[in-house]
This record gives sequence, C-alpha cells and structure tokens, in this order.
Amino acid sequence: MTPPAQCRTCGQTIRSVENDVRTAIRAALADAGMTQAELARRIRMSQKHVSQVLTGKAGLSLGMADKMLAAIGSRLKMSVEPR
Repeated sequence: MTPPAQCRTCGQTIRSVENDVRTAIRAALADAGMTQAELARRIRMSQKHVSQVLTGKAGLSLGMADKMLAAIGSRLKMSVEPR
C-alpha cells in the first residue's frame, strides 16, 4: 500500500489537511446555523453528496471548499509558517 502524500515543508499528510478543511467547513456550517440540505441547495448539489464530502467519503478540492464556505458566508484562509 502506498503511503499518503506528505508535505515536504511541514510533514503533514494531504489527507490530514483535507480533514482539517472538512472540520472547518462543518464548524462554519454549525456556526451559521445552516443544515447540509440548505448548503446543498445553495451550491446546487445533492445533500447526500455534501454529506459524503464532509465525512471524507467523497473528495474535497480547494475549489469545492471555497464554494461551500462562500455559500455559508465564510472563506478559506491558509498560511504557510516557518518551522
């Protein structure tokens, strides 16, 4: 089995970063008092697929994360910091 891709700078795996973004989207959704069904309607996606994305059963691109967060009224902010 191939090990997950790893960042050369921080050592964090790509899957770990995806999970951090998923967690942030779920938190923003809860903070906004919005349901997955409402988010799905706003981004024209099925609620089932939104659920799959947010639970890691479907892939999450930065573009999709940005689209979801914009529909919630938030934005994705990333930073690179020295070790």
